[in-house]
Parts: sequence; structure tokens; C-alpha cells
Amino acid sequence: MSINKLLSSCLLVFVITNYACEQKYNQGKVMYDFHCAGCHLEDGTGLGEIYPPLTKSDYVLDHISDFPCIISKGMSGKLIVNGKTYNGEMPGNKGLTAVEITNIINYMNQTFDYGLPVMQLLETKEHLKRCEE
Repeated sequence: MSINKLLSSCLLVFVITNYACEQKYNQGKVMYDFHCAGCHLEDGTGLGEIYPPLTKSDYVLDHISDFPCIISKGMSGKLIVNGKTYNGEMPGNKGLTAVEITNIINYMNQTFDYGLPVMQLLETKEHLKRCEE
């Protein structure tokens, strides 16, 4: 292999790796923006008294293992977030795959700085099985 081909290959690998690292949560962001930001807003602050915040949310931190089911199945009824009561309905996103749900949760964790460990796909699948019962 010539030195030019070797250098070109190394440069290509560097560019792809660098781009992939910058785009680490890109699918999660795209899915969040499409499925969640309409109500919870792009920055996760929620919409007044109607939709609860996802950023700086004690509810999210206390119920992160429920989020695969919440995202997939939705939820309704009374809920307390940061001491404030919300009583509405969130529709489920039944068409999302376990991979997409995992990516949304990890995007939220990283963007809204929950400080939680990355949720693994197997964890998401286990949580989703629980809400199928």
C-alpha cells in the first residue's frame, strides 16, 4: 500500500470517528425533537401548568426505569414534578423501537444533565417487557 493511500485511509477513519463522536446522541435528539419537544419543549422545561418539565425534574430522576414504558405507552393521571401537580395525558409512542427509546433517554440524560449512567439497550428491553405484563 502506498504512503498516500495509507494517509488517506487514516484521514478518512479520523474524520468518520470524529463525526461519530460529535453526533453521539444525534438519533436521540432527532427522536426527542419529533416526539417530545412539542409538549416538553426543546430545552425540556415543559409548558407551564400543562406539560411537566423533563429538565431538572425530580420525577425523571426517581422514575428513570419507568421511562421506556412511559415513552412507549404514555401515561395519564395525577403526577407531581418538583412539588407541582400535573394532571394530564401523555400519548404513547407505540411505533418507537427499543433502540429509539434508549437513544431518547440517553439524549435526555446527556442534554438535561441528569448525571445518570447511560441506559443500555438490554435495560430498555427489560423495562419494556415489564410494562407488557
